[in-house]
This record gives sequence, C-alpha cells and structure tokens, in this order.
Amino acid sequence: MGENFSQVVPKSLHETYLKGLDIFKAKVSAYRANHTEEETKKHVEDVLSAEWHEAVYGIAKNYQESVDTVAGDAAAVKKYYMTQKGREKELKDKTKADIMKEIWAELAKLTDKPMPPLDDEILAELAQEPAIIEGQFNHNWGTADKLYKSEAISPFGEKYLLGIFETMEESEKAFLAWNEEYEKAREQLKVERDQWGKQEQARVDADPDREAFTASIFAEDDED
Repeated sequence: MGENFSQVVPKSLHETYLKGLDIFKAKVSAYRANHTEEETKKHVEDVLSAEWHEAVYGIAKNYQESVDTVAGDAAAVKKYYMTQKGREKELKDKTKADIMKEIWAELAKLTDKPMPPLDDEILAELAQEPAIIEGQFNHNWGTADKLYKSEAISPFGEKYLLGIFETMEESEKAFLAWNEEYEKAREQLKVERDQWGKQEQARVDADPDREAFTASIFAEDDED
C-alpha cells in the first residue's frame, strides 16, 4: 500500500481537481444506489479508482501543456520586442516605409518565388510615420520578465494608477513622489479654507446690521 501525501498546486489546477472529485463522488453514489456496500467498495477499488488516477494524471498533463504553451507564446512575443533593443540610433531617422522595405527584402530570402512589388500608395502612407513612436518603442510591457504596479488610494477610496515599472524601487519612488504632492495639496487646501473662513468672519463683522439683528433676536427671546 502506498502512503498518503500532500502537494501544493496552483489554484486553477486545484479547482479542476475538485470538479473531477465531484464527478468521482457522483459516480460512487450512483453505483451505490443499486448495489450493496460491499459491491460498491469493490467497484471503487477495481474500476473507479483507476479512472480517478487516470483523470488526475490527465488534468495535470493538460494543465502543464497549457502552461508551456502560454509561456512559449510569451517568450516569442518577448523575443520579438527584444529585437528593438539597442536600435535607437539605427532607426532614429527611418520611417515605417523603410522598415516595410527591409521586411519585404528578408521575406524574399525565405521564399523560392520573388516577392511582388510593394504598393506605392501604401509606402507613401507609411513614409509619413516614424519608425520609432514615443511610448511604444522598446516598451517594457514587451521586454520585462516582471512588472510592478504603483497605485495610490486616497482616504475617500479613490484609486490612482501611478505607473507600471520594471523594479519595485521605481514603483515605490513613484508613490512617494505622488504622496508628497498629495500632502502639499492637502496643506494648501487647509490654508485656503482657513483664509476663506477669516474672510467670511470679517464680512460678517463688518455688516452694519449685524448688531441690530442680534439684538432683535435676544429681544424676541426675552419676550418669550
């Protein structure tokens, strides 16, 4: 007899196992409804246990294949974006039309047949766009292994996305800078509120009818 053991698995895989276990239990219950306890026990040992072991293996296998597929796709995308590294000088004065011509020339080397000529109208449109677009070229979303989100939450529950960064230090720096500005704004608001309060008090104090109005209120109270 083997020994029971525990294994930590990802949440999604664990949830799939639980669904499979529900199916296993349902099969046991359905068989028990028309058989004795002894017959049910034998059926579980001879048939359902083997099915369950096969199911567990299949679930784990499919999960790992999916993980490998996603990881492979991510690596391919990252490899594509990494081709931009160190090409700033080379691409600085080029347009998308130049890039298209280079791609077309490389495609010709991979085929046995000559490539058809590029459409002049399309090239003219692409020539209007620079090869390097600020904010898109060499973007860390395509090259970094891990990114950190810097987010701030105000006392009122409002969330502010401060940026996506490659290091935790950059993320913390962004938050500290935001928090410093936030505290300054709070202090300024407090100063403005105090000034407004003083202005309102001065306006009330300067009102010539203020004392007569107050006196009339007290007079009414005395009459009551």
